[in-house]
Amino acid sequence: MKSLEDRLRELGRDATSEDSQSVGAVIVRGRSLRRRRLVTRFFIPSVAAAMVALVGIFVPVLGFQPISTTEASQFLIKVGDLAGAQGDLGARNAKYWYVKTQTTTGNCPSEIREMWQGHYRNGVVRQNFPDGLHSEPIPPDHAGTWVTWDELWQLPTEPNELYSWVFDTAGTAGPDKDTEMWTVVWDLLRESPAPPALRQALYDVAARIPGASITGEVTDALGRAGTRIERANLWGTDAYVIDPVNGVILESQRQHNDSTGLNLATYIVRQTVDAIPAYALPSNNPPRDNQVTVTKEELQCIADQSTTADPAPSAIPSPS
Repeated sequence: MKSLEDRLRELGRDATSEDSQSVGAVIVRGRSLRRRRLVTRFFIPSVAAAMVALVGIFVPVLGFQPISTTEASQFLIKVGDLAGAQGDLGARNAKYWYVKTQTTTGNCPSEIREMWQGHYRNGVVRQNFPDGLHSEPIPPDHAGTWVTWDELWQLPTEPNELYSWVFDTAGTAGPDKDTEMWTVVWDLLRESPAPPALRQALYDVAARIPGASITGEVTDALGRAGTRIERANLWGTDAYVIDPVNGVILESQRQHNDSTGLNLATYIVRQTVDAIPAYALPSNNPPRDNQVTVTKEELQCIADQSTTADPAPSAIPSPS
């Protein structure tokens, strides 16, 4: 596998020894490496050179986005520093990553979802299905997004390089480039065992994506205080409640444009564990009856909900 240095040489650049760590392993799932380092280039037409020099105008290229000075961006930088200062949760060599979440869809009653993501062997997700509460196996060695567990420690933690990786990973998915980049970042921040340095860099990348705003101090569904940040897109609005003391994501909120209900995921526990408890093992739970469908009452509670799901993936972390 080519190292970062080899890839940089292909782009006609000389790599330093600091760049020699390979990140090729994390450019996975069929995505080609289009750029590995971000540079800021200055486009100064000769007729405007003097004026540009005075006001310091520059045009970023290759997807580079400077950190904004907006309130939302400055908040993200701040909580990123706090998240980076949190202790290592010991997840790199852990056996399982446990996430307990309270989910609420529109007017439906809240439910508890438990996930034991296996590092080396199958994990389990335990949640309500139409025929009742069940546990189902999930494959090992994935972090809830486009990278595996171990690849979380191979991702670059230098913000410019991580921005480039997010830019490439976003590809042409989603309603627009910025929205898909926003999705990639938060998928890695919600429920994965990402290390502190990566969480800090991810917040830095989020700060460079335009369109976010702070909507104020709020409490999540469990009554915990946090700061709410949101970003609208063509499909709706994605928002997060973040603890301003430690950078932990307390809750994610999604509102679709064609829906009157708010979908919540409130994060209760994120931690490493050595084993899946007996009550959650699929062998100790009845198999699902796939013939059972939702009841009339269950349909009523989501009558105002859209049935159109946005393809943005799902779930990832902050330290507990």
